[in-house]
Amino acid sequence: MKTTLCVFVAVLAAACGTVTHEPADTLGEGQDRLAPPLSPPLWYTVSETKTGYRFSSIGFDVSFDVAQVENTDPDLDTSTFKTAFSTVDQLIVQGHPDGAKAFDVYALYQALPRVLPVKPAAAYRPTHENIACFTTPCPTWSLAAIDGSPDTAVETIDLTHTWRPGVDEAWLTARMEQGRTVLVGVADAPTSLDVRALYLRLPERPVCDLYRPGCNTKGEVATWSRDTNRCMVFEGCAEPGPCIEKPMQCDEGYHEVRFATQPNACEVVRCDPYFAE
Repeated sequence: MKTTLCVFVAVLAAACGTVTHEPADTLGEGQDRLAPPLSPPLWYTVSETKTGYRFSSIGFDVSFDVAQVENTDPDLDTSTFKTAFSTVDQLIVQGHPDGAKAFDVYALYQALPRVLPVKPAAAYRPTHENIACFTTPCPTWSLAAIDGSPDTAVETIDLTHTWRPGVDEAWLTARMEQGRTVLVGVADAPTSLDVRALYLRLPERPVCDLYRPGCNTKGEVATWSRDTNRCMVFEGCAEPGPCIEKPMQCDEGYHEVRFATQPNACEVVRCDPYFAE
């Protein structure tokens, strides 16, 4: 099923469910607006134009304008799709043009807030290889280039430039292992990839057990940890005691998740990007 993002100038088309522009060719004379071949789907950055959206292929000198964008990802709900296209400069899109006026989105990736890619850099989809190593470096991360660069492999992925206080690095690593990220960075094979921007596939919506046990002993409170899907895990009951560190505040673009932890029921804060549900 397709969700269509369509915009008319100064007119909201209720039948479409979103905002769209009338199609118009804004490319100059002599410019090629033909899209790349339809197989396999390519990767694009997106920008807004006065009449719709411009898709620019990553790693190839091809760009074209469309009047509407259609969601063909069955896991991506309409609300998340529309919200993501309100900040198109933070997106990487996989898909195909659909005729001269539309673009079909197969997969949508959104950047972690307040992290901008630094050139020169290449874009990769990482996967973790479970291999036994007998020497170092041991390149256990395979990096599939999405921009025409050669594929490569590295031993470590350095998220220093993308990390913000309170962001759960174990969760980000799990998403990389699951193939749900695009990394923009500089590879120093076979040693490391220095990541300058991390894009997460949407929707970022964990499926968690909603059961929240309580504590029956007076004065005790429930304590928790989080797993790599950001789900809360009950760690037992504890009596509040002294806490050394004060809970931190999240950076702009992130929302706070607060919970008590063992052993003294001290409160900790995890910072999730605003688009993470």
